Amino acid sequence: MKISTNLYCNQKTPFSKEFLQNQEDPVHFRFYRKLRSLLFSHAQWMSLPRVVVGLSGGADSCVLLHALVCFFHREGGPQILACHVHHGIRGALADRDLEMAQHQAFLHQVPFEAIKLDVGMKASEETLRNARLNALKKHAQAQGAPVVALGQHMHDQAETLLFRLFRGTDLKGLCGIRFERDGFWIRPLIEVEKVAIVQEAQHRNLPYIKDETNDDWSFARNFIRHHMIPEIQTQFNPNIINNLSELSVSLSHIDAYLDRQVDEVWPMLLDEEGHIKRLGLLACDPVLRKRIYQKVYQQLVGMDRVLSKKHIDAIETVIQKSEKQKLSLPENVGVVCDKDVLMLIKES
Repeated sequence: MKISTNLYCNQKTPFSKEFLQNQEDPVHFRFYRKLRSLLFSHAQWMSLPRVVVGLSGGADSCVLLHALVCFFHREGGPQILACHVHHGIRGALADRDLEMAQHQAFLHQVPFEAIKLDVGMKASEETLRNARLNALKKHAQAQGAPVVALGQHMHDQAETLLFRLFRGTDLKGLCGIRFERDGFWIRPLIEVEKVAIVQEAQHRNLPYIKDETNDDWSFARNFIRHHMIPEIQTQFNPNIINNLSELSVSLSHIDAYLDRQVDEVWPMLLDEEGHIKRLGLLACDPVLRKRIYQKVYQQLVGMDRVLSKKHIDAIETVIQKSEKQKLSLPENVGVVCDKDVLMLIKES
């Protein structure tokens, strides 16, 4: 079910055009300057027709909406639209989140749409996330918006790196959350600390909702956020979040170089039917081989999904043997390997 609101009615709000255009607030501008720099680094940003902001009603997405609307009024660029995804769970709390998102869209006078899903009360965190992203993507495509902006920030980056490290991953996994992915998703706040986001919300009098589920330690990421990172900051290094963010940037440069190496050998690895030649793979350096597995897997399931070290090692074991082998990967991907070819297949 969809709830649409036409907010172009020129009603008075605390965030007038003059307020949004004003650049003489030094506290706000220190925050805005970093986002502005990131957006100008995006090659197509100024020529985009419109951008959808994933608006949860929390501090991160509300500040992101505010900053992008300020950018629009000051610099030009794409029209800003807002979209909220209601998962159909959490009852009155979810309804409260929707109301806050709609209120934020009204304050900033941007078109708003809420999408209500029915994913079931027992849906996993992963299922909810995938459903939310799919809904945002479909809405953006329907609105002719080539880009969706999400509110992940530097603290989310640190949590992601630690989560993947503990679970087991490779270099690509340790690159963390990219500013831009698939040419469709962008995270303009990824180099901004959470404390700066909250301070900006308070300084600009932005209302927002605190999501109680973020305090539930039964979720692994919440345990990392509320227990592990504070302990590391206290016992080892108070700058751990910045350091992990810088590490992800450094590793991303190495990752990009290795991707270029894979692109060079890729055409030579395919047979006439487009299957990967097993002996050609075995002739590659193991570092490139493992990246090729990631490349094919992400082509099937999306660039935000990464294979764990366990699954990469399983594929490595399979290709060493000339007899036919099969194994299963996450997201319903099957691996088939015989003496000639390796195939990764998305299973129904």
